[in-house]
Amino acid sequence: MNQFIILLLVKSTLILVLAFVIVSLLRSAAASARYAVWALTFATTVALPIAMVAAPSWRIAFESSPAIIETPLYTQAVSAEPNPARPSEPVALSARTKSAVTNAVTSIETPGLDVLPMIVLLMWLVGSLFVGTRILAGRYSLRRIVRNAIPLTSDDWRSLVQRECRQLGIDREIRIMASDRVSTPLAAGITSPLILLPLDARSWSAEHRLIVLRHELAHIARGDALLCLLSGIACAIYWINPLVWAASRRLRTEQERSCDDRVLTLGTVPTDYAEHLLEVARSARSIGMHSFVSVAMARPSQLEGRLLAVLQNRRRESLAPSYRISATAFAIMALLAIAALRPVRTASAIVVAAQADSPMLLNTVVPKPLPVATAKPEKQPVTIEATGDSVADGDVAVSRGGTLVLDLKTGAGLRITGTDENRVRMHAVLRGRDWRNTNISLVTEGSGARITSEYRDPDGVTSSSHRIEIFVPRRFNIRLNSAGGSVFIRDVEGDFSGSTGGGEINIENARGSAHLTTGGGPVNVANSNLSGSVTTGGGAVLIQGVTGGLSGSSGSGAVFYGTDKVKFAEVSGEGIGRTVDGRVIVTKSGGSVSIATAPNGATISTGGGRVTVGDADGDVRINTGGGDVTVGSASRGATVSTGAGDVKMTITGSGGYPIRAESGSGTITLILPANMSAELDLETAFTNNHRGSTQIESDWPLSTTVTPNWDASEGTPRRYVRARQTIGSGGARITVKTVNGDIIIKRR
Repeated sequence: MNQFIILLLVKSTLILVLAFVIVSLLRSAAASARYAVWALTFATTVALPIAMVAAPSWRIAFESSPAIIETPLYTQAVSAEPNPARPSEPVALSARTKSAVTNAVTSIETPGLDVLPMIVLLMWLVGSLFVGTRILAGRYSLRRIVRNAIPLTSDDWRSLVQRECRQLGIDREIRIMASDRVSTPLAAGITSPLILLPLDARSWSAEHRLIVLRHELAHIARGDALLCLLSGIACAIYWINPLVWAASRRLRTEQERSCDDRVLTLGTVPTDYAEHLLEVARSARSIGMHSFVSVAMARPSQLEGRLLAVLQNRRRESLAPSYRISATAFAIMALLAIAALRPVRTASAIVVAAQADSPMLLNTVVPKPLPVATAKPEKQPVTIEATGDSVADGDVAVSRGGTLVLDLKTGAGLRITGTDENRVRMHAVLRGRDWRNTNISLVTEGSGARITSEYRDPDGVTSSSHRIEIFVPRRFNIRLNSAGGSVFIRDVEGDFSGSTGGGEINIENARGSAHLTTGGGPVNVANSNLSGSVTTGGGAVLIQGVTGGLSGSSGSGAVFYGTDKVKFAEVSGEGIGRTVDGRVIVTKSGGSVSIATAPNGATISTGGGRVTVGDADGDVRINTGGGDVTVGSASRGATVSTGAGDVKMTITGSGGYPIRAESGSGTITLILPANMSAELDLETAFTNNHRGSTQIESDWPLSTTVTPNWDASEGTPRRYVRARQTIGSGGARITVKTVNGDIIIKRR
């Protein structure tokens, strides 16, 4: 059972990695193409366990490394000269050798009982049960909301839905309901689809109704509720794999963007649609437990990217039927091939160490090493420390500019350093529960070298914590394929490529190109000249003092680029960095941000979410795709922008620093010192679908103006309320702009 789970996780990871690669190649295509890839990916991963059971076996045999018994071959003294005239004559094994071989075979055939596989299986089941319970709770929560919702059955709603259903090719009855339990429009239901709207939808304008219904009906036309359920099932099965969660987020993003494209292709003006998105997002809250079984129109974490996509001039066409059929056929063939694959290990041989002819072959099967008699005295044997760990050293000659291939099926922490020698030297410390089950070898390969590590008996759950220190020529290439472990490269010039299943990546004083990936962990690159990219499935990326165009990316973390002017002292996996001069830098793809103090200022950017900053002595710069912003105190100016949300700032300096606050939809409140001197430039707009006009309120006497005509140059027709005035003796400019929200200026 444990072996099946391991194979399932490996094969599902292969499918997910393939999907990420295909999507990256389609980054300039329409959103519908990327959405189709994620849809087929989740359908394939959910079907994979069934296919593995039902599909015929496609067995791929690979030969295991021979077990090495280190023991003398001769009963005479090892210093005796070999006879060069008889190099190939077989040598009889001594009684001691035979005993060692017998003991080795016995140790291989009688492994001890281990409860760890059962613990791992139990943990996997508990995690799957937890996620599955959330899905069921979400369905129950949604049903409760629907039972208490108000049906919208008036003629204007019914005729609008029928007309749009015909345009989208929907031939099923669609229920439209309103509830005070939801804050953003939702599409749900697989066999009986429905659209659930906020309670205030009954007072929406005709234009807003049309745009919202087009978006939600596009979800229903494509069966997005079923796909959301499939992604939830995949997360329950593969919850331990961070790639499945990253893929689920990408699916949601492409779902919304492809629906946005569908609405725009039906004739909606992009600027108008962006305005309606902001209006929906302004009141949106977390959708709670039913996120796996419904599709929300406006998630704040996705808002910034969606707005940019809506306003850009790019491809928006739907995927042609021929492409859908071809993609589905490819997914089915890939599923069957991956499901049928069965790796099979052939039987290992027992070889006496002194008879092995590879440059270096190390094995840790014997608990205590026996003295080695060898015709190659420059080879160093495995030694066993008193701690129970195994230390192995190797040394081979190579050519400068060659390649080191690292094929580490056991995983290992790596430290690779460049030297002036034309040799590859290895110092390996084998540790962990299954270190005795590990074969490790160093051999020459062309002008370079290869280091391989693998478990001699891989059945069941294996565990190790190996560390390998490697010295290579300064000009040398590195190809990495590791099951997991950290990677540190220093003072090397060449091409670095490959991946590790998990662990941090550190590169210092390197030149050339890098294409390295880790399944999860921080990435730090410093003082180097590199092209290419470094990628992590989760964790912060810091690229500092690097030329050559190296880029970084993270599935769920922030990417920081340090320059001569901005040098980082530290970064965290929470998307927070701190420069050497103490400035706080926060970069997140989405989610709330809370900073208690920023003594030297802060720069904060998040795709969507509430932002709160306490005391800030330096200047503050905040940008969020959608969410409220609160600044407790700012003494040296502030620049704040939110796609939709209220802004509240307290200014402690008496003037001299510019202040700017903008909101796509929300109230902005500024609390200023009583002796403030500044130039005020205030503007709020109210659209023709807003309830009443907006206002500017101030503790300082202000003269406001209201434009008499509706202005449609920025989308939805609007009128402006403005105030431009000097307070105190004048000074730096305070600029405030918002839509459908008041401006409030208070005196402290």
